[in-house]
Amino acid sequence: SRRNISSRIRQYVEDHYMDSGLNVACIGEAFGMQAAYLSKIFREEYEITLPDYIARVRINKSKQLLKEGKLTIGEIAERTGFLSSNIYINNFKKWEAITPGKYRQLQGSKGETSI
Repeated sequence: SRRNISSRIRQYVEDHYMDSGLNVACIGEAFGMQAAYLSKIFREEYEITLPDYIARVRINKSKQLLKEGKLTIGEIAERTGFLSSNIYINNFKKWEAITPGKYRQLQGSKGETSI
């Protein structure tokens, strides 16, 4: 079913988001289907395009790493499938309206209480 395929695509993205080569074409290959068809049924099922969904998953995973505070921006970019820290920062700003560094600062300050 279309819903089943869409659900399997979501799982595939969850499992492969750290691969910088992940895109609609390679997902189509993995599923033995036309990329355009996969994109269409995914968008109809979840109301988001597949490239945007991939970006969202990567940004959400990166936010978890930013909160942990152990890795550099470059390391986080690499671990979440972005080709460079610049591409990562630009994508993060597009989705979150702030830079990853600023996001990390804001997360850090939430745990502190002032006396």
